[in-house]
Amino acid sequence: MRRREADIAIRHSRPNDETLFAKRLRDTKAHLFASKEYLDEVGRPKSLADLEKLTFVGFDQPEQRLGLMASRGVNLTTANFNFSTSSTTLTLELVRQGFGIGILPVEIGADYPELENPTSAFEPISIETWLVAHRELKTNLRIRVVFDLLAEGIG
Repeated sequence: MRRREADIAIRHSRPNDETLFAKRLRDTKAHLFASKEYLDEVGRPKSLADLEKLTFVGFDQPEQRLGLMASRGVNLTTANFNFSTSSTTLTLELVRQGFGIGILPVEIGADYPELENPTSAFEPISIETWLVAHRELKTNLRIRVVFDLLAEGIG
């Protein structure tokens, strides 16, 4: 969005950039997901503490997410993360390829039979979903029509 490579985006946090406008859509839940192959290799965690010995992927700034994980009983460090990204698509692929555990929206992770939730003891995470566009595009009729259709279809 900042590089103007997209007119509309879906984000999982409210944008704080005043050049953007946003509409909050439905919230979703996220769970931990890992490939069955990865869990076969490292072992399935029997407790939340077992997660602390495993590798995670996906957080673009892991140090900012450590508190979230700790609040759910999982004390990780940045050393637990081998790949960092803000892309859900890339997180999904890294998890599918067995690079570690990732947090994915339930409706995405559930679509892939090669993935499983490594432990039901981890409390699901509530994720906001926002539809975002550049403020000046609010008056562009074509962009506004697509924005409104997406909001209606996703919301």
